[in-house]
Amino acid sequence: TTSEHHGMTRSIAFQVAPVDDAQSNKSGADVHENSPDGVRSFVDEIQNKQADWRQIAEETSSHLRIMSHDIDARDSYVFLTLSCDTDEAMGMNMVTIAAQAVGNWIVENMKDHSPRLVTIAGNVDSDKKPSKRTHDRGRGYEVTAEVLLPGDLIASALKTTAEDMFAVADAKLNAGSDIAGALGANLHAANIIAALYLATGQDAAHVVEGSLADTTVSLSGDDLVVSTRLPAILVGVCGGGTALPAQHQCLQMLLKEETALHPCRQVAECVGAAVLAGEISLLAAQASHTLASAHKKHAR
Repeated sequence: TTSEHHGMTRSIAFQVAPVDDAQSNKSGADVHENSPDGVRSFVDEIQNKQADWRQIAEETSSHLRIMSHDIDARDSYVFLTLSCDTDEAMGMNMVTIAAQAVGNWIVENMKDHSPRLVTIAGNVDSDKKPSKRTHDRGRGYEVTAEVLLPGDLIASALKTTAEDMFAVADAKLNAGSDIAGALGANLHAANIIAALYLATGQDAAHVVEGSLADTTVSLSGDDLVVSTRLPAILVGVCGGGTALPAQHQCLQMLLKEETALHPCRQVAECVGAAVLAGEISLLAAQASHTLASAHKKHAR
C-alpha cells in the first residue's frame, strides 16, 4: 500500500459582480482570460494577499495548516478552495471554521471589490458528494493497494483461475462501468469502507467519496495483478466518533507504534488493503459463479 495526503478541503463562494455573460467554469490562470473584469481583479487580490488570509486560517487552530489552495470562477462567482492538513483529526469541522474566518476577512479587507460572502461550503470541495474533481485529484488521503496473486493460490483458495477473474474484471470494470458512465470502476469498495468507517468512528457519509475507487486487473502469466486506487479516504484518529469506546478500541487494533507512518495514514492504508481484499473476494465469487448461491446460503 502507498498513500498521498491531499488534505481536507472546503470551498468558499463569493459573488463580486453582476453576470456579464455566460462564462465557462475556469480555474487558475484561465480565470483571467474568461471572466468579467471585476472577477479577474478580485482573483488577483486574493492571490496577492494569500499570506494574510492563510495566517487568519491557521490562527483558528494550532492543528491546522494550509497545504494549498485553488481558485475557480464562474459568472460572478469566485470559489476559493482551501486544502488543509488537520493533524490527527479528519478535520471537516476544523476546516469549516477556518473557511468562515477567511471568508469574513476577505469581505472586510477587500472592500474595493464589494465581495459578498455567499457560503463557506460551495460544493467545489464536493464534501459527501461524488465528483470528477475528487475522483481525479483526490481528497483527504489517496491510497493505492496492489497485490500479485499466484495462480496456484487462486486455484486453491479462490476456487477459480486468473483467466476467469480477468475476464470478469474486463467485462465489469472496463466495459460495464464505461457504459454506465461510472465515477469509480470498482466491485464493491463502499461495502468495506462503510464497515471500517462505522467500526472506527469515522463520518459514514464520506463513504460517498470512498466509492470513487478504481480497481484494475491484469494477467501475469498464470498469476493475477490486482490494484485499487482510492482517491478520497477521509479518516481521523481523534475527534468525532473516534472517542467512543468500541470505535477507539478498533482504532488501537489498527495503529502500530513501531511504524513511522502518521496515524491517519496508517488507518487510510488499512482501509485500502481491506478494500483490495474485498475486491478480490467478490471478483473470485463472480468468476466462479457462486455469488448468487452464497447470498442464498447466508441470507444476506
